[in-house]
Amino acid sequence: MLVNPTNRPILPAAPGTALPASTEDRHDWFSARAALITTTLCVAVFCLRVLARFSAFCVWDDAYMFTRYAENLLHGDFLAWNPGGPPVLGLTAPLYLILVAPLHYLVPASPGLAVWGASAIATGCFLVGLRFLLIRHGAGDPSTRRFGAVLVLFLLTVTSPELAALATSGMDTTFGLFWITATLLLALRLGATSGKAFARALGVVTALTFWARPDGVLFPLLVLGSLVRVCAPAPPPPDWSTWSLVPPFHCR
Repeated sequence: MLVNPTNRPILPAAPGTALPASTEDRHDWFSARAALITTTLCVAVFCLRVLARFSAFCVWDDAYMFTRYAENLLHGDFLAWNPGGPPVLGLTAPLYLILVAPLHYLVPASPGLAVWGASAIATGCFLVGLRFLLIRHGAGDPSTRRFGAVLVLFLLTVTSPELAALATSGMDTTFGLFWITATLLLALRLGATSGKAFARALGVVTALTFWARPDGVLFPLLVLGSLVRVCAPAPPPPDWSTWSLVPPFHCR
């Protein structure tokens, strides 16, 4: 029997707001909401830092190369450095043009805005993939994995200015980070399910790594080697009876 010492009517809880009954479920409920609130605050702070650095009139370093290649590509010159010239591979990440070229087509008069948008999109994809990687495949219980993901996100977006600088630089660094994260996600998914679709996707991603980031070609080879080592069938246990150093004795 419930006792109401205040003599006030007890109103029913709104749907979806009642706390779980057990202590373990209650702890998981609070940790999930705390992680969601902290993640939202980190994303808000990071967006403000990115907007504070935004400039559509500044194109420099590798961002200028991607802008020039994208413009020539849209005019039918493929990967040419000069308009109408022969193809020249002068990019650190040719696949990065799949982000730069469409944005440059949408805003041809503002190349700085195009490369800024491309690096910002690549940074967002990297952060989403990294968070999914830590929560889905991290060690520990769900609360521990959520805490680890929030801590990494906080360190990358709030305490350090480097990621915000990369997100507004127009360069392909965060695109390379996203490609590495996607490779890890596909490899872990393939190791858990052994599905043919994930195997084909991983094969395509690893084959295109040179075009996504030439200096990261060694990474997918290490991932594939690890998969072969981990997923290979275990050898049968040895028959130790054939290795006995003492001859058998037969009792009569």
